[in-house]
Amino acid sequence: MLGLLLVTMPLLHILSTLVAALSMVGLVVAHAVRNPGRRTLVGGGLVAAGFWLYFGTYYQLAATVMQLAYVDRITAFPGLFLAWVIILVVGVAWAWTTSSRARALAVVVPLLVFYAVTVVNVFIAVYPGTPQTPLLVLVPVLSLALPLLVGALGMGLLSPQRPAGALVVGLLAGPLALLGFSLTAALTPEYVGTAIRGQTFGHLPLAILVGLVVARLLARGVDTGSVSLPGSRSVVRTLVVLVVLVATVGSLPFAYINLDTGSYPSTTFDSEFRGVAFASERTEGPWTTDHSLSRSGIHYFRSETGVSATASWVSGGASPTCPVLSQESWTTTGAHLFPFAPTPSPRSDTRSGSGVGRSCT
Repeated sequence: MLGLLLVTMPLLHILSTLVAALSMVGLVVAHAVRNPGRRTLVGGGLVAAGFWLYFGTYYQLAATVMQLAYVDRITAFPGLFLAWVIILVVGVAWAWTTSSRARALAVVVPLLVFYAVTVVNVFIAVYPGTPQTPLLVLVPVLSLALPLLVGALGMGLLSPQRPAGALVVGLLAGPLALLGFSLTAALTPEYVGTAIRGQTFGHLPLAILVGLVVARLLARGVDTGSVSLPGSRSVVRTLVVLVVLVATVGSLPFAYINLDTGSYPSTTFDSEFRGVAFASERTEGPWTTDHSLSRSGIHYFRSETGVSATASWVSGGASPTCPVLSQESWTTTGAHLFPFAPTPSPRSDTRSGSGVGRSCT
């Protein structure tokens, strides 16, 4: 089953494969630090090396022949990516042999950096030319901070002697390395997109660590292994569980909105997909729409579509000279024009597409 998963993963999702490969390195290193036997070094090392060779070959094919998204993120800065892989190896080896408190700080510090960047982006665009963090996004992100920090403290509870601990470390090390690479590669829309998508892979291991902390509090009441909480067992149990639960519920919008703008769902609805399919199959030549719909047209249907003519039109310019796939939301929340902020259209003829204006080519 594992072999089938490793073979099919690069074919199914590029970014998931990259995170899995990084996490596999972290898993092998965490095991090797405590169990430096032949089975770990040779067996685990060969599996990891074979997977890297396989998906690296596929990445090269995807970049040169299929021109798939995200592949060029790594090939543009191979030296920097290698440096972050080395940081991952050294970091996991250090964290797995240091004290429980230092192990917790190894996760708390990257989380604080992530939140610092998010808050600064409210006032100044960290990635030039991209939207600043809207309050609609900042509120659920800050709400998620408490569960994440509780999970980071749970790193101090992991036992290096148990294989499950190494698995959690590997699952967390991969997304952290990708996030660090994205923040240091280039201040461009492509890498802000990689950072936004990459951080979601860290939610699962942190959720596991949150459960570990809460379970320890329920069982022992006070001692978490890395911090000590005052008060009786019943008080700690009630406060921690309720606060973490409320904070987690408050972060629910985090999963359903675009994290760059907060004004558009992060998923493609069936009706939107059918509209893109109709435009792609029935239109001869280029057509225009907003960013969210154009991605389905480009990556799924290989359509000749873009957003530049739409951006000019909804901003007050003349109508495009090609067919337009529009949405009613353009007159309310605005057309999604990543990397720029959504632009609401004040025009009453948004649906008509009449007139002669900017070309789509």
